[in-house]
Amino acid sequence: MEILEADLVDLGISQAKQVLLIGDGAEWIWIHIPPLLARLGCPVETYQLFDFYHVTENLKAFADAAFNE
Repeated sequence: MEILEADLVDLGISQAKQVLLIGDGAEWIWIHIPPLLARLGCPVETYQLFDFYHVTENLKAFADAAFNE
């Protein structure tokens, strides 16, 4: 998280109008994002997007568990 924070500061995230963060959906990462963004003074328009590969991987695991014969 320290590296991400330093990179966001270097990019001038507090000056951005919008922010889009793309990740794999791992809970251990995403629980830290809102506090980090608030600490850095990020804009109100901040979006979090899960990448397609990991979403489909998790949906397949769910479908296998839910609809297993």
